[in-house]
Amino acid sequence: MYLFPLKKQRISLNFKIPPLPAIIVYMNINSLLPEEIKQILEKNNIKGYRANQIFNWLHKQLVTDFFLMTNISKEERVKLSQIFEIVVPEIKKVQKASDGTKKYLVDFEGQGSSAKGQVETVLIKNTSKRKTVCVSTQVGCPLSCKFCATGRMGFKRNLSADEIIAQIELVYKQNHGIENVVFMGMGEPLLNLDNVLKAIDIINHQKGLNIGARKITISTAGIPQKIEKLIEYPKQVRLAVSLNSAIQKKRKDIMPIAKKYPLHQLIPAIKEYIDQTGRRVTFEYILIKDFNDLDEDVGALWELCRGLNVNVNLIPLNPAPKSRYEPSSKKIQEWFQQQLQGNDINTLYRKSRGGQINAACGQLAGND
Repeated sequence: MYLFPLKKQRISLNFKIPPLPAIIVYMNINSLLPEEIKQILEKNNIKGYRANQIFNWLHKQLVTDFFLMTNISKEERVKLSQIFEIVVPEIKKVQKASDGTKKYLVDFEGQGSSAKGQVETVLIKNTSKRKTVCVSTQVGCPLSCKFCATGRMGFKRNLSADEIIAQIELVYKQNHGIENVVFMGMGEPLLNLDNVLKAIDIINHQKGLNIGARKITISTAGIPQKIEKLIEYPKQVRLAVSLNSAIQKKRKDIMPIAKKYPLHQLIPAIKEYIDQTGRRVTFEYILIKDFNDLDEDVGALWELCRGLNVNVNLIPLNPAPKSRYEPSSKKIQEWFQQQLQGNDINTLYRKSRGGQINAACGQLAGND
């Protein structure tokens, strides 16, 4: 990790630093809400109202050095540097595609090409120039979906809340803001749900980036118990489910998680989510040639969606290296969409972006 330690040349030590016998050192201030910071400050004899100021510096002004927090006294800044650390990742590589997509290789452990600490984070610009950051939640992924490059990495570890936040703030700072956040990068967000929700609490906070909850989407391969837990979360974030087939046999062929959580368990959890929250769910459907783009597939998908408050996003497969799967033809993609729309299913065709730099859906693999 790259730390921003005390920089002696920035401090004028013409005052006496008080003894600090009561100091407790805490890591990762980046993952603390103002009320949590306040509790720690007060335990260390720093005025509690400083918590909001510090949070604003960290998550609104995106400052990574306590000694740049100019509305806080020098004595308190010294003390803060002894209580907390501000940890930021290193950008190992940036790639840019001709469609404006940027892919960042982000290192959290300072170990060069070590896969234990590297993830890929993507900035996507749509035709209206709105900027969306696609965030990773795990290093690797345990689900092993057959069409996904991340799944081939295996699972390394969960990212902490501050590591998730760091990706968002890094892209925000480098690109002069963002409008949307999608948890659709490397990993399964619902298998790291506590850290994902803590990250959302911080980026949604009005004293920070203040990104609206409705502009935040959590994507999942489908874990019923975690979807039920998400019902209890008060913020109105959006939920997307990577469906990819409405036929159980086909779905489990390409998504091993469907063996553990078959459609007859997943769909009731989604219905309950819709009923309890009043929010629409998006089904993401990757179109794979001669696999899930046939008459039987569109019929099964229509049957599954009928009566549900859902959108269907149709996504052409982005082939991963050495994959045996191919994307459906443009003609089949259009036909599939027409069949659903003609039967009153809200359907969007989502054009892939970033394929030129392996930054599109299913292509992230944390490669240096």
